[in-house]
Amino acid sequence: MSFRSEYHYLAAELRRSLLITAFACHELSLTPLFCAMPNALTSLSANERERRSPRITTLAWGRIEVEGVGKFKDAKVFPGGAREWDWNETGTAHEPGIQPADVAELLDHGATTIVLSQGRLKRLHVCPQTLRLLEERRVRTHVLPTAEAVELYNQLRDREQVAGLFHTTC
Repeated sequence: MSFRSEYHYLAAELRRSLLITAFACHELSLTPLFCAMPNALTSLSANERERRSPRITTLAWGRIEVEGVGKFKDAKVFPGGAREWDWNETGTAHEPGIQPADVAELLDHGATTIVLSQGRLKRLHVCPQTLRLLEERRVRTHVLPTAEAVELYNQLRDREQVAGLFHTTC
């Protein structure tokens, strides 16, 4: 097994274990759309600049393009890269929403600020346990409709270790 496939296997196992231990949140609804955490990074060090988060270059219904990485339906974007965000990996659905296991990989890549998109029509929720995890980790968190989330993410990528989950449809 190559290092890359072993990493993805271990990351998937971590996400699965986080999902199993997460509290059921299907009966809870989330009303706060923004959760600000204490200041993270104000500027990137030389080492962090090498692992800067890639720029999102295109956003359209059902498609997002990440510079130097590729095109996706939904995307996980993090310091040093991006990949398809497959909701089936963690059991994510519009409700209860983004799971703690969804953000685990972003944290593994060293994100100190995370942007979570609600979809273009704001139908994607965020599970309260996810926000609680990010608060406990002292990660600055922004929850916004997708177009605003992409704009903020691109602004932050030059000065912070930012990551994001981007849902391109409803």
